Amino acid sequence: MTRPALLFAVLFVSAVLRFWGLGDESYWFDEIWSVTQVRGSLSDVLRSLAHSDVHPPLYTFLLWGWVRALGEAEWATRLLSALVGLLAVAVTERLATELDRDRRTGLIAAGAVGLSAFAVTYAQETRSYSLLLLLSVLATWRLVRLLDAPASWRAAGLYVLAALLLVYTHVFGAFVLLAHGLFVLRWVPVLRLRVVALGAIVVVGFLPWVPVMLAQVGRVQQGFWIPRLDWRSPFFWLWTWGGYGIPAILVWLVAVARGAAVPAPVTDGWRAKSRTLLALLAGVPVVLPVVLSIVGEPIFHPKYAIVLLGPLAILAARGVLAVRRPAWRFGALSAAAIVLLSSVVLHVTLPRTKEQWRELSAHARALSTQGVVVVAEAYNRTNLGFYGPDLAVRWLEPGDDSVQTLEGVSELVYVQCHPAKGEHSEALDRAFHRVDEVSFRDARAVRYRRR
Repeated sequence: MTRPALLFAVLFVSAVLRFWGLGDESYWFDEIWSVTQVRGSLSDVLRSLAHSDVHPPLYTFLLWGWVRALGEAEWATRLLSALVGLLAVAVTERLATELDRDRRTGLIAAGAVGLSAFAVTYAQETRSYSLLLLLSVLATWRLVRLLDAPASWRAAGLYVLAALLLVYTHVFGAFVLLAHGLFVLRWVPVLRLRVVALGAIVVVGFLPWVPVMLAQVGRVQQGFWIPRLDWRSPFFWLWTWGGYGIPAILVWLVAVARGAAVPAPVTDGWRAKSRTLLALLAGVPVVLPVVLSIVGEPIFHPKYAIVLLGPLAILAARGVLAVRRPAWRFGALSAAAIVLLSSVVLHVTLPRTKEQWRELSAHARALSTQGVVVVAEAYNRTNLGFYGPDLAVRWLEPGDDSVQTLEGVSELVYVQCHPAKGEHSEALDRAFHRVDEVSFRDARAVRYRRR
């Protein structure tokens, strides 16, 4: 097959995986927050970001415009992430091809990202992580162009634009840019002054968001959604990055380790040190936030490290191409493709991974029409209300005495999600007789009658 045909095949398979079943599952907690957040005006969105969020605004602003064109359906909002994720595959191919001056590296690296269950997961979620992947690869590609043409103002301008979009998407984008700066300052002396100047422009361009970011820092340090690190954490990271399956993890580990061990395929100019660039891109966004999480409040979550996928895919491609015998190389590539494809297909088609708010709300609505009182924890107002705006719910406020407000209720259904067992579960068990329980993904509906 010709290179365009192979690239088309990679993109086609990547597209199928990302578009498959986009609307099959209901939104989970974070997705409901994303969609609810963009219902108001842009000024409302900005206030929400400043007072109730911890992320920069780019993705949220994009989603604000997107829902006005396609609506709030699950498939519609996730389509934005799916398309962005598909672009990330294409840009990975460009980056790897130009970095190694080898089209084979580009195709294999694009295939590795395309078949990554980690990448596909966030290409099917109404959150910013797929955009973070795209812009991290795009910024690195623009750096490569700048390194090849250090005197080009166009290359410099496009790099600054990509860098600004990256840091306005997620704070972890700054670690990618830090890796760029470290590489240039140490190994590309001809570009040092220009990169310092470009970095200053990026900092100035980000200054308007700094006051909001400082206000957000306190909410990040609450740490309620980022677990503290312990000895199990690295295994969880590998499970996430490798694609949620031991065979897929082993394929990634072997290919990346081999790619990191072989010399750079191009040994002239700055490309002779391109292995160091990839190592920095894979290391800085993990090592630095992990250190900060150890000495302070936890800030590192493995999904933030989706920026690793680009450099890891290129190292994996190098590892496969380092197999000298063509027959063995083809066998290794085929085996890796089969393992990764099997893993991501199983991940996309078999398990239900998101909290089932939609199904929980439908169940509650059906019981409500039979005269059963619907009861839920007050902190679920936004999420349960998203799928059940017409549903009459008795909200349980913090404190066991909230159950006392249910005096006179003979039959009720307690619906709870995220977590499935809420604060008032035991108090309800004491005050009522449990009739039955229907379980959903990370959710349940318990039917009670008065004792």
